[in-house]
Parts: sequence; C-alpha cells; structure tokens
Amino acid sequence: MHIPPEICRLIAEVIRDPLDVNSPTRNTEDWLKENTTLLALTLVSKTWSRGAAPVLWSEILIDRVDRPSVHGKHSVHALIRASRLLDTLRNTTPFYDYATYLKRLTIMINGKDNTEYITRVVEEILSHSSHLRYLRYSAMEMVQLQLSSLQFPHLTEIKFSVCNTSESAREQLGRFLARHPSLKTVSLVPVPKIWGWYDWTLLREFDPLPNLQTFWGTIPDLCILRSSERLAALKIIPGNRRSFIPELAQLANPFLRVQHLVMSPPKIPLDLDTLKALHQSFPALITLDGLVTTTSFIKLMKQDVEQAAGCLRSLTKITVHESSHGDLSFVDGVFYQSLQDDALDRAFIALPQIFPAIQIAMHLRDERGTAERKLTLCSFTTGVAVFKRMKVHFASGAALLM
Repeated sequence: MHIPPEICRLIAEVIRDPLDVNSPTRNTEDWLKENTTLLALTLVSKTWSRGAAPVLWSEILIDRVDRPSVHGKHSVHALIRASRLLDTLRNTTPFYDYATYLKRLTIMINGKDNTEYITRVVEEILSHSSHLRYLRYSAMEMVQLQLSSLQFPHLTEIKFSVCNTSESAREQLGRFLARHPSLKTVSLVPVPKIWGWYDWTLLREFDPLPNLQTFWGTIPDLCILRSSERLAALKIIPGNRRSFIPELAQLANPFLRVQHLVMSPPKIPLDLDTLKALHQSFPALITLDGLVTTTSFIKLMKQDVEQAAGCLRSLTKITVHESSHGDLSFVDGVFYQSLQDDALDRAFIALPQIFPAIQIAMHLRDERGTAERKLTLCSFTTGVAVFKRMKVHFASGAALLM
C-alpha cells in the first residue's frame, strides 16, 4: 500500500513531541529517543525518508556532553558533531534541503573546545539556518560571534548565554535583537553574571522587540525596550540592592502589561523604597517572586503600611525568601537577625492592607549547609489568614507538614 509522503510527515511530526519541543526545559534524552525512531522511519523506504527527514532535522542539539553517534557505536565529541552538521547543511539535494528543515537549534560549548575553530563553525552553521524559529547558544569561554550579518526572519525565541564582557559584543547583540521584531521570548544570561557595558537605551529609537512577551536577563538588558505592548512575564537577574532602584528608573516605565515577575537569585530586600520602585515600573503585577525578607520588611508592615498603600493593588501571590545560618540571616553579604515566626506571621496578616487582592503569600527559608528549606504558606482565600508550615527537602522534593 502506498502512503503519500505528506501522511508520512504527519506521522513523524507526532513522534517529535510538540509539547516537549515547546517546553522551556527541553528533555535531551527524549530528543535522542525521538531521533532514534525518526531515523528508523527514514530507512523504511524513499517515501518514508522524504516524509520523516524534515522532522528528524527540524531540531538539532549540540551540547557539552559527548553523545553516541547515530548508529550508537561510539561517542562523538560536540566539536565533531558541529562540523558534521555544517557539512550536512552545505550539501543540499533536489529531495533533501536540510537547511530549510532546521527550525530549532541548540549549541552549547565548553572551555575544552578549540574556541577559534568552533566559533567559525557556529557562525557558518547559523549563516545556513535562515529558517530558525528557536536558537539557544551557550559558551563557557570568551567567544564573540559575528552577529552583524545574521538574519532569521522566522525567529521567535532566543536564549543567549556567553562569557564575553566586551563592549562591542554587547552592542552587536543589542543590534541583533533590534533586527528581529518577530522575537517573542528572549533570554540573556551572562556567564559570569557581568556584561560588558553598552548603553542599550541608544537602540530604543529602532523600537526593538515590539512582539516580546517573555524576557529573562538583567535590568540593564531591559533598557533596550521603548514600548511593552505585549510583554507579560519577566525573570530578572538583579545586580545588588544599591543599584536595583536606579536601574529600574532607567527603564521606559511603566510596563503596564507585565503581570509576572521573578527575581533570581533573591538579593533585593522587600521594603518601602523597593515596593514603590516596583510599582513605578510594573504596576499591574499579579505574581511576584524573589524579594528578601529582612527587618525592613517587618518595619514596612508595622510602620509604613499607609505610605505603601496603593502599590501593586492587583497582586494575588507573593513569594519572599530568606537565607539563614543559625540565628543569623544574610543577603548580598549583609548579616542580620533571623526573623521569628510570630513576627513573620503578623507581617503576613497585614499584607491585605497593602495588597487588597492578595490570596497567597509564601516565605522560603534556606538553611545554609543543609538540603532543607522551611516553607511558610499563608492563604487569604477564606478572608482570614490561614498558615501552614512545611519542611521541603531538596534531594527528594518532599514536603513535610510541621
């Protein structure tokens, strides 16, 4: 029985799990299993090969781990796999145009690779991959890709993480983003967490990233935006508490559609000044995660409630953090007396005075040197504050009611 190539392709597309493909944390092992099945389909017949090959080559992952070859006989270094991918993209045929098949590309390089050579290989791979919709690139050494000539008309998501602190590299990256208005998700995670300085506000005149919906990076990275019609979710990598508020003031405030904000790692204390600054930038927040509880939080809820009233009135869920070592807690190198449970409870009970829509408040305390986290959960869904305390063990993920 003859099966049209179009039907073969539809079957193959089911194997390349669309839910996993769109996941923010792509499962590498699942990707390898999918490849094994898809490769087997390409070997059934010419019809199946033409139907399944575009799906097999739609996603390529080159990571820092040596992987088995296609036939599973021996391990292949990431550098060799990158070179083989480039050879494949160079060689198109009337029936197999691999460069047009490639929609999702992940390349992660470690410090053992030949930096100069792998950079040239990656640049040429990208030059052949104009149909990309998703690009993730991570390099653990000083690498400067020449981004100025690259253009991906269909690109909707990029995750970029490099150890390069040069001003020219940062300017190139900013201009690259400005040339891709189709981007909806942008993740810029520096390694280490220090970027070279380039004032991205200079790029606002080009109105970059008009379709951006989700962003992960530093506050200075966010300065590239002139407008925020669609931006709804942020994950911010904060600098330090001294620079946090001045950096927020440099944004094109307010971002009226941002509803979800995570700050990681938690470094910024929750106090009156922080709350007012967040309200100036993101007044429509519904969920907020990543602020730190110190004695200034207790002061806010005891003495500054009236001054804070009106800030973040749509907030329904807040998660605050505390790192402790014995009787002391610390944030950004500063130690203070750990908060007592009764003081924390009183502060939580007062939250609706500032946040009238609040439904859930959580306090996570990490004990230094242990795999244990103490969780205090406060629910306001019944109109009365109801508390639960649990211990969460990192290793097992289990929560024990206290």
